[in-house]
Amino acid sequence: MTRLSVVGNVYIADRYNQRIRKLYYSPTSTPTLVPTIKPTAVPTLSPSRTPTLVPTIEPTAVPTLSPSRTLLTCSDGYSQSGSGGITNGLACTKCSANTFSLAGDNSCTQCPSNSRSDAGSGKCVCNYGYTQTGSGRTSSCSPCSKNHYTSTNQCPSGYKFSPDTNSCYLYVSDALNYFDAIAFCNSNSSGYLVTIDSSTENSYIYSMCGSYDCWIGYNDLASEGSFVWLHGDSTYTNYDSGEPNNAYSREDCVQMRGSQISSTWNDNYCSDEQRFVCEADPYNECIHCPAGEVSSAFSLGCTAAGEIITIVGTDNNSSNIDTGLAVTSSTDTPRGIAIDASGNIYFAEQNVHRIRKITV
Repeated sequence: MTRLSVVGNVYIADRYNQRIRKLYYSPTSTPTLVPTIKPTAVPTLSPSRTPTLVPTIEPTAVPTLSPSRTLLTCSDGYSQSGSGGITNGLACTKCSANTFSLAGDNSCTQCPSNSRSDAGSGKCVCNYGYTQTGSGRTSSCSPCSKNHYTSTNQCPSGYKFSPDTNSCYLYVSDALNYFDAIAFCNSNSSGYLVTIDSSTENSYIYSMCGSYDCWIGYNDLASEGSFVWLHGDSTYTNYDSGEPNNAYSREDCVQMRGSQISSTWNDNYCSDEQRFVCEADPYNECIHCPAGEVSSAFSLGCTAAGEIITIVGTDNNSSNIDTGLAVTSSTDTPRGIAIDASGNIYFAEQNVHRIRKITV
């Protein structure tokens, strides 16, 4: 018998019986090989490699103001000295009542005759019976002439007059930082960021802003903790509980909060961009009386013009000014005067021998 061996099973040739046999071979114990696990190598950092750092979570950063988000020029109603921004050398001094200044002026200018202003004003308003001519430093106040009347409570274009506060307002829905809001109001008909004098006015401004926060003209930029109005000298405040708190030592500009906290105030970062309300002082305007009405100079309104007629004697037919509106007619040596129960006036004209009647 010849034996052939292969790996595993065994095959045998049986020469005598002329056959080939197969033997299934099972070793008594076949070792199971356990793979060798190499230890994970700890990486060795070469000098050229920097280990990865776990990021550190920083606290909320305090806003850094860029030059465009600070006051570099004093606004209308202030005289300025120095330079470098309101917190770095620029000094702004509020103009007193009955004076005014434009942005960047080094001094305040006295209001022209027959006009007035509040403290911190960028323009003066003509007194009753006068109307403004010119603008800025060249403005003056001229009297309303005969047969004109003074129309008060006139507002600049776009502003709305409130009879409850006797002032004009413009709501601006474009969000701007505090300083740009000041500049916008100053450039818009010499208005100013709103001054709030009472709870009535606070409610009115709140009705304009609605659910949005709005800048108002109150700040402590010049001296921390000493809040002042840009325009006027109001003593009214309406802070929310715990305010002002000057968070991060950088909250200097005051906002009215929207509907979430119902019209209360909060000091905030001046760099924040918000909606705002401009205010402007109402002014007077001289308007010609309607046809058939007359007035004297400085009048608030016009009255129906009386008519003059001749009731005794004859008219002077060579003239067209003997009858008609009394204010445009002529008389000749009037003598004596009488008034009836209706207020009509009678007088005699000596030289032409007639009696005239003025119907009122």
